[in-house]
Amino acid sequence: MRRAGIVGAGVAGSVAAHLLLDIMDNVDVFDMSSSYAKPCGEVVPSSTLLLVRSRGLPVPDIVDRIKIFEFYNEEGRLLRRVEYPEPLWLSIDKSGWVNSMRESVGVVRRTVKPSRLEGYDLVVDARGPFASHGSRITVWRAYAATRDFEERSAVVISSQPFGIAWVFGHGDVANVGGGFFGVPNPRRLAEKLVRRLSSAALHGDAYSLVTLHPRLRLHEEGRVLAVGEAAGFVQSLGGEGIRPAIESAALLADAVAEAGSAGFQRVLDAYALKTRGLMVEARLSSLLLSLARATGPSIMKRVSRGFIDLWLSGRLREARRVLSSLYLAKNV
Repeated sequence: MRRAGIVGAGVAGSVAAHLLLDIMDNVDVFDMSSSYAKPCGEVVPSSTLLLVRSRGLPVPDIVDRIKIFEFYNEEGRLLRRVEYPEPLWLSIDKSGWVNSMRESVGVVRRTVKPSRLEGYDLVVDARGPFASHGSRITVWRAYAATRDFEERSAVVISSQPFGIAWVFGHGDVANVGGGFFGVPNPRRLAEKLVRRLSSAALHGDAYSLVTLHPRLRLHEEGRVLAVGEAAGFVQSLGGEGIRPAIESAALLADAVAEAGSAGFQRVLDAYALKTRGLMVEARLSSLLLSLARATGPSIMKRVSRGFIDLWLSGRLREARRVLSSLYLAKNV
């Protein structure tokens, strides 16, 4: 394979471009925006940094290291608090990191459908939620002028409507936001919930989409392979998408390198094999989200510490360990 065209220059597209440049003769990247600024919680499991470094990718700036995790109900009552001796999450400058990769690979500002790209041996769909299949919710995010959440995160679980609001440590500020099923503009509800935890002034309001209960889709007819959220690699239980985006893009590059000149079908077969773990994670996370919706905030009092460890560290693909550590009351 000689030429690749990538549509979408978010996390998955930028990482894929960076890695494919070392494998293919030519890689063209297309995106509808001149810069990247998708709002989200901006946190990744600490192990993600090992993946980034092992792949020779630029390392994102770390603005906070989170060791403490608190879970609340709608009334602001603490349901669960877990603390780790070492940071389990890293809060990163996501936009700055992605934009630095975009600059290094070069991005053509153009709105195009992957299926319409001509002249490429491989086309990559990395358009995130704009290309995903599944339930989508709107997510609001802002920043709070407070350092009270340094090394700490707080999640408020709402039962009606079901969803979460969050406050994550993010250096000199806190990243706050939320999203709920059936709520097209989550700002008012999310702000109400986080106000129980902090009254700091907010700025930098922004909105985005997150795919929940995704339908996995590795390819379209022809030469198009999907990565990241476009492929359905997003963790429904919490909406984590940065780590799966990085990992799926890296696995795609491995599949291309392994296939060599064997053609598209060989790349697809290798990619499907390599992403089995991500598929298990996406499916199990979707199932667990359904369970959480049925039980409400009280689920945080019932699950085992082992399950929380696996969830927060991005290891839900370890299905046997997840199921063995997941303890629910008999009436659930």
